[in-house]
Amino acid sequence: MDRRRVLFEEGTETMFNTYALEQQIAARMGAVGAPGAAIAVINGTEVVYARGFGVTSVEDGVPVTPHTLFCIGSTTKALTATLIMRLIDAGTSRWTSR
Repeated sequence: MDRRRVLFEEGTETMFNTYALEQQIAARMGAVGAPGAAIAVINGTEVVYARGFGVTSVEDGVPVTPHTLFCIGSTTKALTATLIMRLIDAGTSRWTSR
């Protein structure tokens, strides 16, 4: 089982279980029928884990790498809205009206 020591908080180390992460990714990809995915785990400004899974499409069979580009369309709008709402809920940002 691959485990990597990662610094998550100042002065605090924890074990990052890459085997369990990879098993979860494979299970989720199978459940939704995704042919491939690229995953990165970032701690601060450091990439502590990056890996491609599966293929770019079932037709071409090109393996996914950490550098594979994906067409994600408008999914970033929902992600951005969710992150803004989390900042507002945390009290670090607020709604303003004009």
